Amino acid sequence: MKRFWFVIILAFLLAAPINAASLNVKWNANTEADLAGYKVLWIAPTDAGWTLTNGKWIFTGLTWTHIQDVGNALTYSIPNIVLGPYAVGVKAYDTAANISPLSIPATALYALETTTGIPPIDVPPGVPITIIVNVLK
Repeated sequence: MKRFWFVIILAFLLAAPINAASLNVKWNANTEADLAGYKVLWIAPTDAGWTLTNGKWIFTGLTWTHIQDVGNALTYSIPNIVLGPYAVGVKAYDTAANISPLSIPATALYALETTTGIPPIDVPPGVPITIIVNVLK
C-alpha cells in the first residue's frame, strides 16, 4: 500500500440530552483499487499521558488508545465524548492486510462554552507521540 494523505475534518455534535456529545470525523477516500477499509485511531482526554502545562495540553504517550475499524465508511462518530483534548488519525488497509502509515493527526479541544479545532500536526512514523493543544481563554 502506497503512502497517502488524508484530510481529516473534526466536528463536535451536541445531541439530546445536553450532555451527550460526539466527535464526528471525516476523511478523503483512498483511491487505490485494493482498498479494504479504514481504522480510526484516537486519544481521549481520559487516557493516560495528557498534562496541562502553561495553558497547553500535551500528550506524551506512546500509543493510540482507541482503534475502531469502520470498513469502507468515510466518517465515524466518536460517541459520548468528555471535556478536554482529543487527537484523531486514520489508517487505511488493503486486501493483502497492508496498513498505511497514520494520517497527519487532527486535534481538537472540547470545552463547555467553546469548541476549538486545532490545525493538523505531523507525527513521523516510529517516534513517540507528542501532541500539544493550546487552551484559549
